[in-house]
Amino acid sequence: MSNSGYLFDNEALEAEDRFGALASLFDPVSFRHFERLGVAEGWRCLEVGAGGGSVATWLATRVGESGHVLATDIDVRWLEDRLRAYAQGAPGVFTGDINYFIGDHDLRGQAHLIDTETCPVHMLTGEYDFRTVAAAKEAVEAIPGVTHTVMTGLGHFPMSEDPHRFAEYLLPVLDRIAELG
Repeated sequence: MSNSGYLFDNEALEAEDRFGALASLFDPVSFRHFERLGVAEGWRCLEVGAGGGSVATWLATRVGESGHVLATDIDVRWLEDRLRAYAQGAPGVFTGDINYFIGDHDLRGQAHLIDTETCPVHMLTGEYDFRTVAAAKEAVEAIPGVTHTVMTGLGHFPMSEDPHRFAEYLLPVLDRIAELG
């Protein structure tokens, strides 16, 4: 708990864990509501009380480059940290994050050259990571021998959204890799 006495203070040491827990509990419900509303390419969205940014991130993948998401919070440091990490080339989730791979360095035409006998390819994509699901399906068609699993109820950062559910998908892949020696 922080010095402010406010239970959900973003300055509290446990704030990051709290954001992850809240996202795991409530984001799937929020995403279903947004899907029913028809949030799609080109929408302009405002999220008030964005916290760790998971909903804003999800919205950004839905509205695409022609849309816009504005996320606000009393304390935006957690949102700024995501933007800073994205700007430095870390795995990002805001609109355009896969542009590096499909725009600036488009190697899709060479995907068929990957030899999955010597370099196995296992793809895990979150059900709510809409941009990468489509790209992953394209890669599955292009790379002979690739395995692909869509992780139900997860998004772009499954390891922080729901670590236990992510482990259920990841551990079998790691077991297959271990079997190869």
